Amino acid sequence: TNKPGTKSSKKAINLALAGNYNPGATIKPFLALAALEMGFRTAEDEFSDNKGFVQYGEYWYVDGYKSSHGHGRVNLHRSIVQSCDTYYYALAEEMGIDAIHGFLTHFGFGKKSDMACESVSAGILATPAWKDARFKQQWFTGDTIATGIGQGYFLATPLQMASAVAMLANGGTLYQPSLARTDKDAKVSADSVSDVAAKFPLTAANLATIRNAMIAATRQGAGSRSFADATYLVAGKTGSMPRSAMRKDGSFESLKDHSLFIGYAPANQPTIALAVVVEEGGFGYQSAAPVARAVFDYVLRNEEILAPVPEFPVLEDSRVSD
Repeated sequence: TNKPGTKSSKKAINLALAGNYNPGATIKPFLALAALEMGFRTAEDEFSDNKGFVQYGEYWYVDGYKSSHGHGRVNLHRSIVQSCDTYYYALAEEMGIDAIHGFLTHFGFGKKSDMACESVSAGILATPAWKDARFKQQWFTGDTIATGIGQGYFLATPLQMASAVAMLANGGTLYQPSLARTDKDAKVSADSVSDVAAKFPLTAANLATIRNAMIAATRQGAGSRSFADATYLVAGKTGSMPRSAMRKDGSFESLKDHSLFIGYAPANQPTIALAVVVEEGGFGYQSAAPVARAVFDYVLRNEEILAPVPEFPVLEDSRVSD
């Protein structure tokens, strides 16, 4: 969604199909699943984050929640619930960009959908070859690390994020997105269900580990304020897209993050999967998660969506982020 009050361009752009955003921390469940599937991690392996950053060469990669104490001992489950950046810095560096790219393409990232719409974007799931062709520059470890937390060159559309999280919900089936026309009082018929585009075999136990962590993220993590009193289970992950702008003097000004959320519900019997992007909405738990809750309530409980959906203030002194 666009932030209310922002200027519109002369040509309308369908941001759900053509808007390119860093997926941020919403990519972490997919990286965690990749680690399990390819043997880079087990669910029990622990990572020590006692400083709030990791160092590679002369560069420091700082955890987004900005604490000098870090998250402590972090296993895969807690890495998703607490959105621990340092866990994924280390994981991405160990996996390497080829393994990350190969796995994420199965979820539709970096690929253009076959929808009959000219505005559909493929996003960017960068590789060393892509960077060389685009910028005539070599690929660095820092590029891989940035990809591992959904930043850097990595761009995805809301449609891609929604399709990918639907694969987590349904067990590995990528559906071909389609447009369905209905009115306010009519439900989309079963005949409008999209065709299967691809199937990616995933280990049931590994999927259960990721799904349980995503459920915990909406009950214990930063997004819990949006779903604490829900009468149905939600599996999801918040995220944010840091932004900056160059001033006239060449210095950079930090701008308000774009707010992101991916998820599905009811988690024990999924009916709806979605992705929410609120431009300039702050952290994912501030504005995207509340929008997701409103949509879930509308679909699952027939509750009216009140506009604008209220935002939450920034959390202080918390081990959860995004």
